[in-house]
Amino acid sequence: MISHLQRHGAIYSQVTISFITLIVFTLLLYKPLTHFVTLDTSPSITTFTEQELKTIKPDKIVKTGLYIKDFSKFDVNNNKFKFEGVLSFEFDPKAISPQQLDHFNFERGQIIYKSIPVLRKIGDKHLIYYSILVEFDNDMNYQRFPFDDHQLHIIFQNQQLSPDEVIFQSSNNRFIVRSSRYIEAWKGINTFATSGYVEEILERIEKSQTTILYPRIVFSIDYSRYSFRPLFMILLPLLGLFLILIFSLIPTSENLYGTRLIMCTSVVSALIFYLFAITPNTPKVGYMMISDYIYIYVLLCSMAIFGITLACKNLSILLRVLINVFANSGLIILLFYLLYI
Repeated sequence: MISHLQRHGAIYSQVTISFITLIVFTLLLYKPLTHFVTLDTSPSITTFTEQELKTIKPDKIVKTGLYIKDFSKFDVNNNKFKFEGVLSFEFDPKAISPQQLDHFNFERGQIIYKSIPVLRKIGDKHLIYYSILVEFDNDMNYQRFPFDDHQLHIIFQNQQLSPDEVIFQSSNNRFIVRSSRYIEAWKGINTFATSGYVEEILERIEKSQTTILYPRIVFSIDYSRYSFRPLFMILLPLLGLFLILIFSLIPTSENLYGTRLIMCTSVVSALIFYLFAITPNTPKVGYMMISDYIYIYVLLCSMAIFGITLACKNLSILLRVLINVFANSGLIILLFYLLYI
C-alpha cells in the first residue's frame, strides 16, 4: 500500500518537474523570438569587384530604384506575394536608349501591370520610371516553422542586355518600402539591394562552354515574426496535451485507473484531431518542420504512456516519476536541438 505521505510526495514531485519544464521551455523561446534567423537561400548573383568597377565606363551605368507602395498580397505560408510600386532608371541618353531598358522582368514573378514609361530630364541625365504591379514567389525554407523568419527577394533583371552594354546599379537608398513595416504577422526590419549579373551555362562541351550574361539586381527585405498568435495556436495546444498526458501519471489509487485510462485516450484522440485542424494553417512542404517534430514527440509519448497504462494497472511511484522525468527532459532536449543546433 502507498502511504498518504508517499502519495502526496509523488504528486508534488511530478507537478514540480512539469513546472520546471514550462519555465525552461519558455526560456528556450527567448532567442528565437528576439533574434532574426532565416534559412532562406539567396538568389544567384555575381557582384562586381572593385577592379571591375574601375574599368566600367560611367555612361554604361544605369542607376536603378524600386519604390514599393504596398503589398496587396502577403501570404508567407503559401509563398505568394504581390506588390504595387515604381521602378526607375537614371541613365545617360547619349549611351543608352529607353528602348533598351524596357525589356525588364522579375525572376519567379509575373508583371501583371506595367504603365507607359514617363521620361524626365535631370541635368544631362534622363530619368524614366514605370508604375508596376508584380506577383511573385520566393525560395523559402520553413524548417524552423513556427519560429521562422524570412528574407523576401525581388529579383529584377534584363535578359535582353549584357553587362558589357549596361550595368544596373542600385543601393539601399534607392530601395524604399513605403507600405507599413507591419504586414499581418510580420515586421520588416531591414532592406538592401545587391547589384551584379548572372551567368547561365547553355551548353558544356568538354572544357569549353557556351554561356550568356545579363544584369540583375536583387532587392531584399528581412521579415521577422512579431505576432505570437501563430506560435500560440500551434504550440500551446501541444504543450497543453503534453501536460495532461503527464498529469495522467499522478493518480495512484487503483480506483482512479479508469480516470488515467480516459486521460490517455483523450490525449491520443485530441492529437489526431489537432493534426487535421492545424494542417491547413501550416506551410505545405515535403520536409519536416519544428512543429512536426514536436507533434511527433508528443504523439509518441502519448502512445507510450497509453500502452504502459494498459499493460500495468498499478505503477510504482518511482516508475511514474522516471517516466515523467524522461518525457519532460526529452521535450526540452528536442526543443534545444531544433532551435540552437
